Amino acid sequence: MTGGIMSDETTGAPELDLAYYSERALAFGIDVSLAVLGYLLTLKVAFPQHDVLLNPHAVAWSWLWIGLFIVYQAFANAHGRTSWGKALMGIRVCDLEGKPLSLGQSSARSAGYLVSGVSYLGFVWPLFNQRVQAWHDLLAKTLVVQKESRAGRPLVVAGAWAVVAVVLTHWAWVFVLSGPYYRVRTIANAHAGLDILADLERRYYKDNGEYTGNLFALADVSGRPQAFLASMGMIFDTSRGLSLEPRGQGVRISAFARDRNSTPVQLDLP
Repeated sequence: MTGGIMSDETTGAPELDLAYYSERALAFGIDVSLAVLGYLLTLKVAFPQHDVLLNPHAVAWSWLWIGLFIVYQAFANAHGRTSWGKALMGIRVCDLEGKPLSLGQSSARSAGYLVSGVSYLGFVWPLFNQRVQAWHDLLAKTLVVQKESRAGRPLVVAGAWAVVAVVLTHWAWVFVLSGPYYRVRTIANAHAGLDILADLERRYYKDNGEYTGNLFALADVSGRPQAFLASMGMIFDTSRGLSLEPRGQGVRISAFARDRNSTPVQLDLP
């Protein structure tokens, strides 16, 4: 069922005009998009020295914003209020009798997003549910209804399919594509880090006639010791080690990338 009238024969309550799944999807997509925008902007403002896609604080920041999103949804849909996305789509959340949610019931529904989002299946469940309920609706015993009866809107349906496409793309990125991408990128960054160390070794050799096995000596050569050492910690998995081994007229630089497998990387000079 994708929307329509639910009569009192189903719930014992007055007739409720259920929201279409397309309206729900688009409303949720609007709310999520605003949250993602806030996450990206605040992550960049809070940690301007890091690339957003490789920010070491990204996971913790994501959980912070997930928490904020849940709190916002709980407050926004309680006592007859609606979230921004639902307000734009002209829909609201109510209990099974059509009454506004208490803050407690709205909080339970909002927390249920975590259950629905485990595999995304909970968010498409309304397509198979007679009352157009997602898993979080079933947990909190809620419905999503239209504020006033109206005919279906083709533009809303088209917009909702666009949201579904975005959600599916996000799912593919999170569960399929992001792992290989970040692995390739972090390993590439590690090799770039080796090139930086190699350049500093050459400069040290030019000034001293030999290569060094001391990372702090290279930090001094860089001209910005603290920033250099901090950057090495972001480029390499220093907990696994970073070695500089002078070998006669050359030096071997060995380190580990910051990917999940701590991939070893190595460069020999000259």
